Amino acid sequence: MPTIDLSTLENCFENQSVKDVFGSLYHSLGFITAVASAPEKVPAKEWMPQLCLNNEAGMDIEDSELAKTLSQGFVKWWHTCDLAFEHSHPLELPAALKLTAEGKPEIELVEFSTGYLDAYRWLSGSWQQLLPEENEQASRSVALLNIILAKFIDEEKIAREEPELAGQLPNMQDCLSSMPKLISAVGMLGKDLAQEQSAVHTSNDSDSSKIEPYINEQKSVGRNDPCICGSGKKFKKCCLH
Repeated sequence: MPTIDLSTLENCFENQSVKDVFGSLYHSLGFITAVASAPEKVPAKEWMPQLCLNNEAGMDIEDSELAKTLSQGFVKWWHTCDLAFEHSHPLELPAALKLTAEGKPEIELVEFSTGYLDAYRWLSGSWQQLLPEENEQASRSVALLNIILAKFIDEEKIAREEPELAGQLPNMQDCLSSMPKLISAVGMLGKDLAQEQSAVHTSNDSDSSKIEPYINEQKSVGRNDPCICGSGKKFKKCCLH
């Protein structure tokens, strides 16, 4: 799969007005990755405002060219993720998602993980509705990815609140190594669920579009019978004329 050059987006985020609107580039990239993974197609006009620190204000950037470049860059990253998941290819994540020499997550990795989980929570209703309860393997993949991302954000909190689960997780380096595979697996799962849902809708639409034979309800109604419209009048003095 072709990779996207993030240098243009990185240059945009050197502008303070962009930081004021979006906060962090890698939070935005994580959010978009999770949106592309969702079991439903979410249009850009819905997810892009969610990237902003102030959702109601939206992309309040005076420089129209800068705003256009940002929008195009975000959509390109979404398209990169979407294509990878759609065609079952591994997604190549940004090189900045790594650990420090001490084995701690770099700030870009923390921000990306936070953005991904923010989008997952935003779209959690779709996952809960469309992910079959009996598909335990898929549920475990989603849960494992989420807990690993949460570990990148705050390892001590996970150890404190979920000690048994935290004890079962691999070390930080192994978590990082498994993250691309898990993100790709969850993205592919989302595409499969979306296709299944689309097939159901297509089948329902097909059933509802079947032409029913015409039935003349007036055929068995006599002139002096009550009118079928429910008016209480005789048919000959009501709908017959």
